[in-house]
Amino acid sequence: MKKYLIILISVFAFDAHAQGQKIYINQYNPNQYQVLDSATDAIVDTIPVDAPNYDAHLASDESKIVAWQEIGSFTTASIDVSSHALTIMENLIFETDASLDILPDNSKAYVSTETSARSFDLPTSAVVTMLPGLEDRVIRISPNGAKAYFLSTTDIKVVNTVTDTVEATITVSGNPYYKDGLLFLADSSKAYYINDTGLTVINVATSNIIITIPLVNYFGKLIMINNSKIYVCEGSGIIHVINTNTNTITATISVPGFVLAQPLADRSKIYLANHFTHEINIVNTSNNTLTSATISLPSDFYPIRHGVSLADSSKIYISGCINGCVPDTSSVKVIDVATNSIVSSIDMPGYVGGLLVNVDYTPTPPDVITSNEVLEPLKPERPVGRPGTVPVEMIK
Repeated sequence: MKKYLIILISVFAFDAHAQGQKIYINQYNPNQYQVLDSATDAIVDTIPVDAPNYDAHLASDESKIVAWQEIGSFTTASIDVSSHALTIMENLIFETDASLDILPDNSKAYVSTETSARSFDLPTSAVVTMLPGLEDRVIRISPNGAKAYFLSTTDIKVVNTVTDTVEATITVSGNPYYKDGLLFLADSSKAYYINDTGLTVINVATSNIIITIPLVNYFGKLIMINNSKIYVCEGSGIIHVINTNTNTITATISVPGFVLAQPLADRSKIYLANHFTHEINIVNTSNNTLTSATISLPSDFYPIRHGVSLADSSKIYISGCINGCVPDTSSVKVIDVATNSIVSSIDMPGYVGGLLVNVDYTPTPPDVITSNEVLEPLKPERPVGRPGTVPVEMIK
């Protein structure tokens, strides 16, 4: 049976004048974090880990990253990034696929696996409450920290985070797009949930469904723009723009074949990387149109689904496979936003596990969703459509 652990990674407060933001590249085979300094776009250190880390979240005070890790033993670990010291802890043991999220005040975290669910005290890692009946679900917590949503293919269980009890059940249908498929408004008044039948709008206070906007066969990443509109990005090449005041579709953008939708930190643009055309298209969010600029990618580079933006929106980083990841080789491309060009390329063995963690950053404006944005928690992926590769698979 596969075993999983929770790791806590303490984030060192680097001097912003001497160094840039630190980006942690989660690798699989070899299992490690490559630490990239955005000032030089050079790898400045390597942190070995026992196995790839999934469903990683940055604590709001940037003191630690919480993730689950797949290994063949019953341990949990704490990695201090400043010293890279690994501390093994025995009081958190989780089995099989896991999802987790953290309260905004960093007091508590929630974990759901295929066999159990629980909350635990984040500072001490002690289990607080066992949550029977909430196994095998994806967890997302409201920005005010009052409610934890446990998602499944049939319903959403709403947990009161003070009492750790289920206070409501919201019936939904269709397969959810787990990782990036639920967002809250910044004031926690509404939640938006995407699955393969449409976008469901939920009144968070009452747990009632306000409306479901029909979208056929939709698995989509949701991107919130200034709390006023949501971009529903779907890999077949359609983006619907949803007005959050009226809950209506106000624009549709067509970009066939993109597999990565990465917004700038200031949400002024969204970069769409395509591993069939080997280029990046750019959406201007002020007028919901494609810009005339495109960025050419190397013909042997196949982007996977995630990237990260620097806090000042000067650069974005996207990860992908080289030659279809056969043999196992990956790369991170650095895009200069001012010139729309690749200014650096960091090649490495193995897979980049779809996780580029951006730490030591300046928080985005308060009307932009941040507390429940996932830090790219994907298992290692290979692009579709090439001999010898396997389809991209989204993992709960």
